[in-house]
Amino acid sequence: MKDFFKDLWKDYLVSAILTVVIGVLLTVFSSVAIDVVCIGIGAAAAVIGVISVIRYLRKPENRYELLMGLVFAATGVYIICSPQTLQNLVAVVFGILILFHGIVDVQSTVKLYKARDALWPVALVISVLTIAASVVLICLRRQAVQTLAIVIGIMLICEGLMDVWIAVKVRKLHE
Repeated sequence: MKDFFKDLWKDYLVSAILTVVIGVLLTVFSSVAIDVVCIGIGAAAAVIGVISVIRYLRKPENRYELLMGLVFAATGVYIICSPQTLQNLVAVVFGILILFHGIVDVQSTVKLYKARDALWPVALVISVLTIAASVVLICLRRQAVQTLAIVIGIMLICEGLMDVWIAVKVRKLHE
């Protein structure tokens, strides 16, 4: 039983160290890391497409499976060749969603104003900041995605270091 916990501790420590390493790589090489993730998504889409085409060729029951497979394969190849397209798409979609949320917040602020709520100016400021953030995200999409990768990298570093610290402390408690 003691060996089980010793092995478990080693695995936990290795996992924590890998988390720190991935965080450092993501922080230092954020642009490359984002491209690698997008290329991975493109490769997955291409594989799904090829599998769908093969499945159709074996049993041509679903006529849409061939079309879906070709679309997935072509999209995957396109993303692999141009990963920035996926990055831009994700940033723009999130920007539009945040913009929509900001507009809804403005409408809610108007209701608060009409109801003479004392905090309607705070809601208005938050609504305007939300809309401004969406515009920044849409206009500066590449920088926004890269900044997000850096933030995630820093969070992984902190999480990994915390796990290393906890692992060392727990180990000392059981010695």
